[in-house]
Amino acid sequence: MKKECLNCKIIYESHSNNNKYCSAKCGKAFRKVEKKMIVAVCPICKKNFSKSEGNNRKKYCSDACNSKAKQLKNRKYNLDGLFAICSYCNNKFKPNANQINAKNVFCSSNCRKKGWRRYTPELTCEYCLCKFTASGNKRKYCSKECHDKHLKATKSIEKRCKQCGSLFEVWVSRLDAKYCSEKCYRASYRTGKKPNTKCFHCSNDMYKAPSLQLKQKYWFCSRKCMGDYFRKFKLFSGENNARFIGFQFNRRKKYYGENWPSQRDLVRARDFYTCQICNITEEEYGQELSVHHIYPFILFNNDYERANHEKNLICLCEPCHRFVHSDLKPSIYHQLKIPEDWDLF
Repeated sequence: MKKECLNCKIIYESHSNNNKYCSAKCGKAFRKVEKKMIVAVCPICKKNFSKSEGNNRKKYCSDACNSKAKQLKNRKYNLDGLFAICSYCNNKFKPNANQINAKNVFCSSNCRKKGWRRYTPELTCEYCLCKFTASGNKRKYCSKECHDKHLKATKSIEKRCKQCGSLFEVWVSRLDAKYCSEKCYRASYRTGKKPNTKCFHCSNDMYKAPSLQLKQKYWFCSRKCMGDYFRKFKLFSGENNARFIGFQFNRRKKYYGENWPSQRDLVRARDFYTCQICNITEEEYGQELSVHHIYPFILFNNDYERANHEKNLICLCEPCHRFVHSDLKPSIYHQLKIPEDWDLF
């Protein structure tokens, strides 16, 4: 749509019905012409400046002249010898122009803070009975520590944890609390349910989800019971083992016989769960240590009872285990022989 600018009378294209000017510059120029401007004289620099007819607050031509006027006003009172008395320390000082007619005047910011504190009410703490000042009358305690101690003494009760049996304090609003900590709360999810079956090894009562009872054949109350049960009935040894390839040794799919899991745990316990080279423990290492055959398993012609004997096994960490095997390569196994005077039994 084509319009005519009210200021410069130029025809321009506009996309709005409210637009009256071709540019912002023309808009400002047209508004200045509409206002009635008058000429005034600056009292500081004596220069003429223009201002609108109704603007009585503008007395100076610039900010520099305005700041000079304030300085002259303060200097005028000081030159006249006027002194004010501090409302807090009663010392005389030279006030500025804003402090002449004020009721309470202070010589410094410190006196002003201390002076206003005198008007704050003096209250008594409900717990320690000490006196303190506050801005309002609603405050009852001098500090947060007194607030918490008073609530514990009046609005807290003792309850016994259902998981660990220890006593703990809770607010009156938490009468339904059952556990002393989040740790006990999470532990209750595992042991807090009623037993619905028995362990296959020790026959102790335990809880097992019904959905898992349908999927699994065996369930145990602990990992130890599981290992003892599997060793006793040889559920994962011999032909039942996924690695079983017949009673022969294979480098890629190792099988050390039926008694290997039990002998492995026996040797780890014999060596006190410590590497026999660097003396690092399983707690420091962060995982189970390896068990190494002093004479390789292949030399015993698949006689796993002699190969897995205690005297032929030693407990090592993985770095030491690799260091030992770096010199003992499978390519030289045929060159090794078991000493004739070395009796395992």
